[in-house]
Amino acid sequence: MKSRILIYDLEAAKSQAISRELTTLAHGDTLAISTARSVASVRLQTAHQSPNLLLAALTNDSMMLAKRIHERTPATKVLFLYDPGATTALAEAARQSGWLAVDRSTDSVQLARQAGALIGLCPVESGQTAVTDTQRPAATLGDVQLLLDVLRRQTQAQLVLFTDQLGNLITQRGDTGTLDIVALTSLIAGGFSNSLELGRAMHDPETRHLNLLEGQIYDVYATNAGNDRLLALVFDKRFVEPKLGFVWLLLKRGAAQLSQMHIVEGSLNATLYTELTESMNSEFDRLFGDDLDPDR
Repeated sequence: MKSRILIYDLEAAKSQAISRELTTLAHGDTLAISTARSVASVRLQTAHQSPNLLLAALTNDSMMLAKRIHERTPATKVLFLYDPGATTALAEAARQSGWLAVDRSTDSVQLARQAGALIGLCPVESGQTAVTDTQRPAATLGDVQLLLDVLRRQTQAQLVLFTDQLGNLITQRGDTGTLDIVALTSLIAGGFSNSLELGRAMHDPETRHLNLLEGQIYDVYATNAGNDRLLALVFDKRFVEPKLGFVWLLLKRGAAQLSQMHIVEGSLNATLYTELTESMNSEFDRLFGDDLDPDR
């Protein structure tokens, strides 16, 4: 079976040079290499089958594409080429996601060997970093729900919502009551689009945004979990009066944990609940002490 490599948003000469070297490594008969210069072309080429390797210029768009492909096909490897200094923050974000980011000035032979090592065409060379799987901790949907349960209990929220950046619900915990969840998640997501664009305009892709709605009956706190997920807490003020600083700390920490999780299929991790509870409790005790008592 041929390995499929998709090269996205590289200049033609660079793409052709890397393709030639990869073909040489594979002896010409085990690779299917395609190129794309637009998001639409990538979507078309990956609609029915994801590549074994995505090799792309490191941009916000390519990061988003990689996340979408990886969520659908976790086995897909990713190699980014970046310009030193211009995209340092993005390169670090890519590495934290478990992907390989390499200086684009690296010669084509070395780039091809780095790419080939990711899909098993050649051995990993001494000093070369190979990413054989995502470095983000694997978590099932049940594990995510446990984290949301802990967050809900700590904050005394009525409802916790976890969605993608478009407002599509991934999972929820708590009591929806008479709330229209579809409308709620869509409006929360809509409020974040400009905030995320502001971060990109300031050349800072790793920004944290807080949206707060204070009402007579409900308070809604929401933040981004990375650039493609959202986490929201809904409070019924007839039963609890949330404190901004306290809720924001817990919400931010929960979002940070969710952004690092790679969601996979599988059975529930029975130890995660205990680990999460102990970790969060010890940190909050250290920061707040007696202030953690919601009745005070």
